[in-house]
This record gives sequence, structure tokens and C-alpha cells, in this order.
Amino acid sequence: MQASKYIWEVLPDISRTFAYTIPKLPPGLDFDTALTYAMYRIIDTIEDSPLALAKKTELMDLFFSLFESEKNLTRFQEEVKSIPKNQYSGLLANAFKIVEALKSRPIDIQKTILGGGKKMAGGFLREEVQQINTLEDQNIYCYYAAGLVGEVMNELTMHHHLITKEKSVELKEKAKGIGLAFQKVNILKDIKVDMDEDRFYWPKDILEMNNVTYLTIGKDGHMEDSLSVIGDLTKDVKHYFDQGLGFINGLPHKPAGLRIFWAINLMMAIATVRVIRDPALFDDTIKITRLEVMAIDAAVTKCVENKESLNQLAHAVAKSDISVS
Repeated sequence: MQASKYIWEVLPDISRTFAYTIPKLPPGLDFDTALTYAMYRIIDTIEDSPLALAKKTELMDLFFSLFESEKNLTRFQEEVKSIPKNQYSGLLANAFKIVEALKSRPIDIQKTILGGGKKMAGGFLREEVQQINTLEDQNIYCYYAAGLVGEVMNELTMHHHLITKEKSVELKEKAKGIGLAFQKVNILKDIKVDMDEDRFYWPKDILEMNNVTYLTIGKDGHMEDSLSVIGDLTKDVKHYFDQGLGFINGLPHKPAGLRIFWAINLMMAIATVRVIRDPALFDDTIKITRLEVMAIDAAVTKCVENKESLNQLAHAVAKSDISVS
């Protein structure tokens, strides 16, 4: 099917990280995960745009109407052109392929993915999400941006008969936690890009407690206080790393790809937190090296296949670059 083929074709354009890790998942779940990410990326792109809240709401409603009927397709394609061009413009223009791909899936999977998308869109319109003043506001935003995705992935894993319904219920809170971990790391590392595009996800109260504002953070004369903000936010995210490890440790050892997918992503997030404690963060996005990514992949695969401790690996990754250790 052309729409299904498109999901795999567009994935490297919208996330190089997930294009690398999603194929490690068991067959079937890999496609549904790629589909979920592509669909939710459309919602997130609308939310991240500089459009007025009323216009974002209209675009969200138009997008979801496509799952009921194609009558609004042309209007949606015209309206999304109001979003400034970015790396996701092609995805927005081909939204109907995402709709077609989802409709090809079993009903239970359709309901899980579509239901999660609607919940995400509704959450993004909350006042606390539109202006993040406190850490709790950030937690709410991160839940709708990624914690909810963790919950959806947990449910999809159940639909693919890789875990029981009881295990899915048991892991739900930790699945949310690993999603929050990923989003909070993204918010940390993308501070320069977000500020340049007038998106402010670092809690204002934490900035103020460290004697900086969005006008002074990362600037000369304020670097020590700015690094203290990074310290506070990295302390916060470590709690979610622990939840993420708990989630992965609760998954079955086989098929190995299930744990491998989650563990590679989590270890890369842990490594990213290690390298972003740097003044250069305020000048450009800081990422771990390709060499370290490959080392993490190899180490995770070995741990999972030999049923070794991922907690010990996480500790090693947090301390130093394992590609040169």
C-alpha cells in the first residue's frame, strides 16, 4: 500500500533518531510505532507553530475530521500552508497518507492511536501548556507531548500480544515516565532553537530562582546562573530516567527488539544530559556523537541478549562516553 510505504519513507525526514531505532522493534509494532510518531508529529507541528490559538484549534479539528471524511482535505492542505516552512512541511502536505495508513490497521490499534492523538491535541490547548510558568506546567506539557505517547506505545505492545493486559496496566505509569524523560531531554538540548522560534519550555520560576530570565539566560555575566538552571532541570529529569528503566525492566526479554528499542533511546537521552552541561548549549544544539550512538547500540544489544543489567549500563553512560571508555 502506498500510504504504508510513505510512513517508512518519511520517517528519516522527521526523526533520524527514530528512523534508526524503530526498525529494531518486533515486526508489526515497528510500523504502528512509526505511524504513531508521524501522526503525532503533525499534531505537535501545529502546536509548535506561531499561529494563534484559535487557528491551531481550527487546524487540529480539520486534521481529525479527515479520519471521518475526505471532504475537508483540500481545505486542510491549504490552511496548513499558513505554518512557516520547516522540516515537517512535507509531512503536513501528505497528512492524508497518514490517515489512509491508520485506516488500514486493525480497529483496536486505530482506536488507541487516534484516541491518543485527540487527547494530545486537547491537552496542547490547555492554558498551562500555552505558557509554562512552573515545573508542574512543564510536566503537563511533557505529558501531552510524550508521556501520553509512552502510554499509547504500552497499549500497542499489548495489542501485538507482547505483554498481557495486566502487565500493560502495571507498566502504564512507568511508560508515561519514560515518555516524559525523552521530552524533558529534548527541551533541555533544544533551548537555542526553541528560543529563536519564540518557544519557551523552561519553567519561568526556575529561571527566576536562579536570577535569570529568557532575556538574560546564556548571556555574558549570567552564565553561572544559567548553568545552575541546567543543573536544576537535569536533576528533575533523572527521576524519569529511573521510571524509564523500571518500564524497560518490566518488559519481556523476548523478542529482544522490544527492550533494545526502548533502551537505546533511553541511554541516548542519559548521554545527552551528560554532554549538555556546557555553555555552548546556548549557542547551538549539542548532541552525542555518532560513535557514541553506535557504542550504546552495541552495549544495549549485548545487555538485552545476555540478560545483563541495564541499570549498570545507564550508570556507565551517565558517567562517561562509553565509546572511548
